[in-house]
Parts: sequence; structure tokens; C-alpha cells
Amino acid sequence: MARARPAGDHLFLQSKVLGRRPSNTYDDRGYVTVEFEGVNQEDTVVVSYGSTALVKRRGYEE
Repeated sequence: MARARPAGDHLFLQSKVLGRRPSNTYDDRGYVTVEFEGVNQEDTVVVSYGSTALVKRRGYEE
């Protein structure tokens, strides 16, 4: 992976949803796992990471 050089580089973040699942604890929430990749103007990957977030479920009514 190349190093990001902030002065003059143009960075673009791409994201991809890898999965989702309902929470076992909260009926109105679920987990979303996302992979992020940052590339510079030459399409060189300079950063990549993944994250899992607990989010409110769309269309859920109590």
C-alpha cells in the first residue's frame, strides 16, 4: 500500500457493504459491515479498513 501524501493529492473514498444482520438484543436495530478503500488520483490504494456499525433498521415500527 502506498503512503498518502496530503499536499497535492486528491483522495477518493470507496465503500462496499459486505454484510448485514439483525441485532439479537434490539429489535429496531441491526449490524452493517462495510469495507472502505481510499485511492489517490492515480488509483493507488493509500488506505483501507473495515467497520461494523449498529444502525436503526429502516421501516421498523414498534
